[in-house]
Parts: sequence; structure tokens; C-alpha cells
Amino acid sequence: MTEGESMRRFSSVCIALVLLCLAAVQSAAAAPPSPPPSGPIRLGYCGGDDWEPAFAVQGNYVYDVITHYVGDTTCDPASGNAQAMYIQVSTDGGRTFGAPHAVWNAPVNGVSYPSQADPAIAVDAAGNVYVTFLGLGVNGGHTDIIAARSTNHGASFTSATQVNSKDCKNCDHEKMVVSGGNIYVAYSQAQYHFIAISRDQGATWTQATVDSTDVVGFAETGVVDSSGNVYFA
Repeated sequence: MTEGESMRRFSSVCIALVLLCLAAVQSAAAAPPSPPPSGPIRLGYCGGDDWEPAFAVQGNYVYDVITHYVGDTTCDPASGNAQAMYIQVSTDGGRTFGAPHAVWNAPVNGVSYPSQADPAIAVDAAGNVYVTFLGLGVNGGHTDIIAARSTNHGASFTSATQVNSKDCKNCDHEKMVVSGGNIYVAYSQAQYHFIAISRDQGATWTQATVDSTDVVGFAETGVVDSSGNVYFA
């Protein structure tokens, strides 16, 4: 074999390898996303007593918050984790979820809330995740509404504030929506119905009395229309 023939054969092999690599890249780029699970996904803890799931979605992120009560640790020691709000996050459109972790179990304004319930969750346009919940019975026997904020897609929550003010000392059944840069939370106490608003990403809140004509009419859901008007039912 002459030197020229060797070079031509070598060049042909190189071109073939390049074409094979290009084909592999194109095949990988054209591959469809992994299929969704064939059935429901069990979230929470296998031995836990997990209640009141609340969901929010933004892009490929899916967030689930639950009220976790201590459960049987036979199948998983983590089922015995302390009672609190726990969040699980999916980064692939709900196909898989990370392990649950607590939202907020530190004091708020010097008050601890080891008993928590009624989670709600919302995500703003910047991707900040907000979770609200009831902090039960520790603040002088009162029930407070706590809002926690995450700036890293729910991986951790770095701040928490009390939403309700002095007119609502046993608040209940809060629901939350986000519109633009504003966060709205509706809740009630007996016949009094309140909406609180934050314009600074949950750092401070202003509470307004919406109605006081009927007893125990809980807010159940909220929506925002294309003009930014907020509705609670």
C-alpha cells in the first residue's frame, strides 16, 4: 500500500468517525423526554401521617407541601421526623421528586411553632417560592399565619414572617396567590374574613378586613385574572 493510499484510507476512517459522532449527537438531541410514571407517585413518608398537600408549578419545577405528623419508623426512620411543614421538589415536570425536608421550624419573632398545619404555596415570576401555614397555639394560645420564602427553588427557606396582625388571634384556613410583585393571603376568624398583602416579597404584611357578615366561611381558593385582579372564593 502506498503512502497516498494509506492517507486516503486514514482520512476515510476519520470522516466516518466524525459522521458517526454527529449522528449520535443528533440522535441524543432528538431523543424524547423520559416518559411520565405509569401510575401515581407516593409523596411524603412511607410511615408518615401526611395531610393537606398543596401544589405549585413553574416551568419544570413542581412543588408539593404537606403537613407531616410523626409516623411509624419501621419502613423508614425519617417517618419519625418532627411535626412540621415539609416540601418535596421535582425538577423534571413531576416525573421524580426529591426527599421531603422541613420548610421552617425556627422561631418567628422569637416565637416557636412546633405544631403546624394548613399549608399553601405559590411561586412568583422571579421563581421565589412562598409557603404559608398555621402556627398553632404557642403565641399566648393564639394561632398565627406564618409565611416562609425560598430563593433557591425550595431547597431551603431563609426567612419567615407573621402575616396576621392583632385583629386575628386565632386565624384559620389561609389561602395564597401571587400577582406581579404582590402576595395575597386570605384567612378568617369566626365571622371575620381578612386578606393580607405583602409588596416586598413577604418581608412585611398589611391586613384588611374584607367581610364580617357570616360565620365560618373559609377561603378555599384564589385566582388572578389577566388584569391582575385577585379573587378568593
